[in-house]
Amino acid sequence: MINSLRKITPAEATAIRPRIIRVVTVAPGDTVQSLSSKMAYRDYKVDRFIALNGLGNAPLVPGQKVKLVVYGQRRTGT
Repeated sequence: MINSLRKITPAEATAIRPRIIRVVTVAPGDTVQSLSSKMAYRDYKVDRFIALNGLGNAPLVPGQKVKLVVYGQRRTGT
C-alpha cells in the first residue's frame, strides 16, 4: 500500500477544496432535500445530511440548527 502513495502535482494541490462544517438555521420552506443539496459531495447528499444531523425520520422545524458540510476557503501559505 505504501508504494501506491505519490507526491501530488502543483495542479492537483491547487484543485484541492477543503470541506468545513457550517451550522445553519432551518428556514420556513426548507426541506431535507433543499438543504442537503448544498452539501459538498457528489453523491449520497441526503443520506449524509440525515446521518450528520441525526435526523432519522424527524421532520425539520424552522429555527432548528443543522450542520452542512460545505466547501471552505483555501488557505494560502503555511
